[in-house]
Amino acid sequence: DTDTGMKAIRACRIALGLTEKSAGSLGSLQSFIAKEMFTACMSCLTLPSHADFQAEILLVLRDIITKHSLLVSPVLLSLPNIDQGVLDSFHQAMAMKNSEKDQRNLVRKLLLRSGGAELKALAKQHSPGSKIP
Repeated sequence: DTDTGMKAIRACRIALGLTEKSAGSLGSLQSFIAKEMFTACMSCLTLPSHADFQAEILLVLRDIITKHSLLVSPVLLSLPNIDQGVLDSFHQAMAMKNSEKDQRNLVRKLLLRSGGAELKALAKQHSPGSKIP
């Protein structure tokens, strides 16, 4: 349900905050966030039941990408249709956009580019005529 999902989002944000304050001393937590938590958040986007808080999931993904880009890059490069050139362009666009909303939409576009059946829920939310949060 939405309440449980929002609690999970808060827990993810707390974990992200811990790694920020640790100044790199929590390497295993950083690795967990960049791989397992990042992958889990991407999987959450595929569930129609999570559509109500998709924007928050995308913000967590954005935060993980911006704070742990070196650790997340291999995960992103493993996605279909994402190569080093696409990833470099994505990072340049992220650097040029200052608002969370713009960066969240860049993350959405990157994941949509990767395509695949596993991102059907995200694509459905992004279809013409749908409201983008």
